[in-house]
Amino acid sequence: MIELINIQALRGPNLFSLDHRLILLRLRLLGITSPSIFSNNEDLLKLLQIELIGQFDVLKLIGKLALHLQNSAGYRLNFLKILNTNEENVHRIIFEYCSEDAGKLAGKLACTLAENILLDQKVDCEEAINELIKLKSLEPDQTQNFKSLLNPNNIPVIAVTGTNGKTTTSRLIAHICHHSGIKVGFTTSDGIYINAEMIEKGDTTGPASAHTVLHHPEVDLAVLETARGGILRAGLAFGTCQVAVVTNVQPDHLGLGDIHTVEEMAKVKALVVDVLERGGTAVLNLENEHTKSMATRKDLQYAWFSIQKNPVWPEEFKFIAFVEKHKIVVKNNYETILEINFEDCPISFNGTVPFMIENVMAAILACLSFGVSNDSIKKGIQSFYPSAEQTPGRLNVFDFHQFKVMVDFAHNPDGFSGIKEFLKHIQSPFKIGIITGTGDRPDASTEELGKLSAEMFDYIIIHQAKFHRGRTAQEIVDLLVKGIKSVNSNVPYEYIPDEIEPLAYAIEKAKPGAFITALSDVLDDPINLITSYQQNPAINKLSL
Repeated sequence: MIELINIQALRGPNLFSLDHRLILLRLRLLGITSPSIFSNNEDLLKLLQIELIGQFDVLKLIGKLALHLQNSAGYRLNFLKILNTNEENVHRIIFEYCSEDAGKLAGKLACTLAENILLDQKVDCEEAINELIKLKSLEPDQTQNFKSLLNPNNIPVIAVTGTNGKTTTSRLIAHICHHSGIKVGFTTSDGIYINAEMIEKGDTTGPASAHTVLHHPEVDLAVLETARGGILRAGLAFGTCQVAVVTNVQPDHLGLGDIHTVEEMAKVKALVVDVLERGGTAVLNLENEHTKSMATRKDLQYAWFSIQKNPVWPEEFKFIAFVEKHKIVVKNNYETILEINFEDCPISFNGTVPFMIENVMAAILACLSFGVSNDSIKKGIQSFYPSAEQTPGRLNVFDFHQFKVMVDFAHNPDGFSGIKEFLKHIQSPFKIGIITGTGDRPDASTEELGKLSAEMFDYIIIHQAKFHRGRTAQEIVDLLVKGIKSVNSNVPYEYIPDEIEPLAYAIEKAKPGAFITALSDVLDDPINLITSYQQNPAINKLSL
């Protein structure tokens, strides 16, 4: 039995090819045992050069049938790849297409025909081919190079990816370029912006959102936050880019989309470097082993950033940014070309937040690589603040009468570690943390969130109303609690029910001088909620 689990179209450069649009079939083979005689379809099997001996041949049969059907309908295709997965009897078949509808139909028809062949039922491909011919006649010609269908109006692209920091880095790059006079369109996990105005709200880091920017008539530069999910789902939205930024690669989102190791995740993130035009610049984190390994192309220029005071410099680089004497220093060919004091960099909280300093350095190097002037870069950094307006959900601190509330969307151990470092500089007698876990993360990752929470908070509130993703809420909470107790069994914590609003509950727990931190977007529209609380005299002047 052939069970088609999922079918998707990779419309741009992807993990399997930079030059082909591909259909990915994810399927399960069940009940396929020893070979038998396939006398009713000998001619077709000879034509496809298939000898059915084992499971791999069955997969090859499906892939070759998908290509055969399309080619018989008038296409010219040959790319085929077959891969296993970590799931038993589940495989991936990847083949080329010109027309997405025709490619998907060919994949479905190939599964049906292959199953009939395995039952030794005589199959006739003509009916399937005629369906594809009919479909082809209704579509415009799509036989041209797929990259020309993606870069429209020659809009230059700065692509930003990474496990953490990509949203803030994208926003800062766009902010600097906008204030230097460039008409910028950019995508983030918060929304799509054209010339600093939001035109669509939501997580817009996928290829469809990128297309909105790339086709917009008022855009001269596209700054595209490029997330793992969109790459795996449909490939990149652009054929080439001029600058690629990879902030870091950490062990997050593993086990999703057939990506199980950090090394495999690094290959996903490296796609933005792979599609750089010749002479383009890759902006990479010198302190991350996975981003360091991306510097393989000889036809590119490299710009490195390091949080270290005395980094070990690579032999060749276009730019390098590092920390020295409470400032960011940028060199070009070993000559200092730019210095920015932490006092002039509000988003760094006077240099106390290392991951924000890294984001700033990455943005500086991207802008320099694109030709933005030093003066414009300095002015842009000086006017970029950690706020709900410019960096929503990233170290947003709100003042109440007797306490403070911070919202940050940190959701993995690396992000929690950054918050822990930040909270070391916060003077508060009572630090409250609101945390949640995510069901599709490895056990160790969720336990680590609990451990880090126990190290930085005096009181922990667990709220698991969402992000279950295949687990029960209690299973996730148990892992968080296990992590908490492994560090300090005396840290007070509690798990509050779904119907309780966690921020209001945390405020009730607050004491004068308390600092409440809500992590992982556990609140629904947290910034508006907090703003409404600030305007409520009964809450803002609460004396506890």
